[in-house]
Amino acid sequence: MPLVLEPLPGAGPLAIDLGGILPDRVATLSLDELRRLTVQADERPAQLGALFGIAGDPADGRIECRGDFSRAHWLGAGMAWGDLVVMGAAGRHAGERMTGGRLEIRGDAGDWLACEMAGGSVHVAGSAGDNAAASLPGSRHGMIGGLVTLAGAAGSLAGARM
Repeated sequence: MPLVLEPLPGAGPLAIDLGGILPDRVATLSLDELRRLTVQADERPAQLGALFGIAGDPADGRIECRGDFSRAHWLGAGMAWGDLVVMGAAGRHAGERMTGGRLEIRGDAGDWLACEMAGGSVHVAGSAGDNAAASLPGSRHGMIGGLVTLAGAAGSLAGARM
């Protein structure tokens, strides 16, 4: 059974940094340890379990984010293996610097999708914002490996410095 994250009811923070919540990094943690992990929410520390309902098996190699994750940033950033499925929209920097694994977004993706990606695959059922598969500011190269597919449109500067 995959690890499942669902936003708790209520307005919630405007921006949540979910960088590091990856199949390869949470596989050895218990559900209680996951709930106690500290993430940044509106630039303040918060426990993951205070923002999301968490269920399933972290060792499964698959994380499902169910609901609107458009305010959750860095989903799948740095992922090396496993599957991360977002059943809705994803925020900025999804799939940034991935080296392996599979990221599937069943809605739209924000700016900087798969920027500087080196491996793995990203599939977006909707559209992506600006700078998809491009370079981060100050970098010489954008995406150098892997596969990105979009069913919708890409914003400006897609693939810049590939």
